[in-house]
Formats: sequence, structure tokens, C-alpha cells
Amino acid sequence: MLAGMLFQLNWNPVPTYPEQESNLAITRRELKKLTTRAYRVENERWRLEGGRVS
Repeated sequence: MLAGMLFQLNWNPVPTYPEQESNLAITRRELKKLTTRAYRVENERWRLEGGRVS
């Protein structure tokens, strides 16, 4: 590990309560939408392949 990076990790801890939400946060509605979309895509692929398991 580089000395500068090690210094940053040692002296600049991640704040416990960040001032703004992380852009990685996802709402329940978004999660449901993504899950539903993935399910539909998989079902469509399965149907187009004639029911074969890949």
C-alpha cells in the first residue's frame, strides 16, 4: 500500500454520519422495479429459447 494512501486511511476516517446521502443508496421502490425488470427479462429469454435451461 502506498504511504500516502495509508496516511489518508489513518488520519481521515470515514464520518459516521455523512452530511448527504450516498449516491449508492437505493429506495425500496427502485429495488422492486429493478427486481421485476430482471425477472421479466429472464422469463422472456426462457420463452424465446423454447424453455431450455441455459
